[in-house]
Amino acid sequence: MHDRYDDYGEEPSWPVAVVVGMLAFVVGFVARVRDCLVRPFRRHEDPPEERSGPGDREA
Repeated sequence: MHDRYDDYGEEPSWPVAVVVGMLAFVVGFVARVRDCLVRPFRRHEDPPEERSGPGDREA
């Protein structure tokens, strides 16, 4: 008798693929929106080329 749970090589069903795809889209969308909301508040920081590091000592 064939047990249907013995097929390890079987591909996942399409609802699983749809849920995983939607989850990836939501995570990417939230990351993009969060980046757009956080970026304007960082304007008070100096641009990277104007920052002085420990090796930028004036003689």
